[in-house]
Amino acid sequence: MINKIKIVDYRPEHQPYFESLNREWIEKFFIMEPVDEFVLTDPEEAILKNGGAILMAEYNGSVAGTVGLRKVDPFTYEFTKMAVDERFRRLGIAEAICYASFKRAKSLGARQVILYSNTLNEGAIKLYEKVGFQHIPVEPGTYKRANVKMTIDIEAAIKAAKRYDRLMPYDEVKIIQADVTNAAIVATIGKKSFRNAFENLFNSREELTEYLEFTYDPVKLTKSIRKENNMYLLAFLDGQAVGFAKLKKHSLNDLIASPAQMELQKIYVLKEYQGKGVGTALMKEVKSIASDRNPDYLWLDTYISNEKAIHFYEKNGFKKIGNYFFTIGSQTFEYHVMKLTVAGVSTVHSSHNSALTDHHS
Repeated sequence: MINKIKIVDYRPEHQPYFESLNREWIEKFFIMEPVDEFVLTDPEEAILKNGGAILMAEYNGSVAGTVGLRKVDPFTYEFTKMAVDERFRRLGIAEAICYASFKRAKSLGARQVILYSNTLNEGAIKLYEKVGFQHIPVEPGTYKRANVKMTIDIEAAIKAAKRYDRLMPYDEVKIIQADVTNAAIVATIGKKSFRNAFENLFNSREELTEYLEFTYDPVKLTKSIRKENNMYLLAFLDGQAVGFAKLKKHSLNDLIASPAQMELQKIYVLKEYQGKGVGTALMKEVKSIASDRNPDYLWLDTYISNEKAIHFYEKNGFKKIGNYFFTIGSQTFEYHVMKLTVAGVSTVHSSHNSALTDHHS
């Protein structure tokens, strides 16, 4: 199982962890002050009641860290009481909880996040600098032990969080073979993905809607799923259905001189789940199935201007072999036909694509 960092909202049962994690570092470097006792023993009153937030980091299900966001004014939140259990350090938890706090602060209406620290806590200050905090003069009297003050503009913080998210390992994606009970969710994913990717190409919204209602009619999809020649793969991320692929086991293209062909007819990932390895997982399963069934070629077609999809397929070994035209309503679209030689199809490259290919059913 992949080791996972999970950031969750504070719950009352987290109070002992919130207290012990912070008490450890405070007592190591400093002396507990009355304000520390108040915040750690009653975080709901000290932080949450006034519109703040507390986040808890879990590592493989164990509480590993925490941070608070105390509301200073409607546009300023203080990053406070951040701690990571010594047993879970150097695993990226501190960075993860920092970036999660930026996103939470943004959702709360913050324009900036500030923090106070002390030069004795050198490791923490290096972390804060790493995630984007900037030093500013510290005003006297706020906290007895504070000789460092830092701030980060919320837009800069969100940009840093997005860069971090792109570098993180993908969550685990589960692939199942869809059956008739999944027809409705396949229909929903198909409609949303196609519309997000291709709506701007259509001159008529009515024709687009008519096409989607016909192609992704649940009754029609149920019949399609039941066909022996079709195979639908459904992708789940953290329990949520987020993408699907459709294979036709015996489907011939005139541009390929072989009687042993398989078609990858559709592969979709919902827009909000792009970049999380879903397309990669679906392609890996498609290649595994092709390898087991051993056709000479796996082929597909994709819209000629869908550069992300074309790049994804080329990285996964597909090569352009020709073009063809497909009509939807009053418009005709040009597609590249691409093929993959099935022998040695194990290499799978990642993609940030959403709707990669779609035409007929």
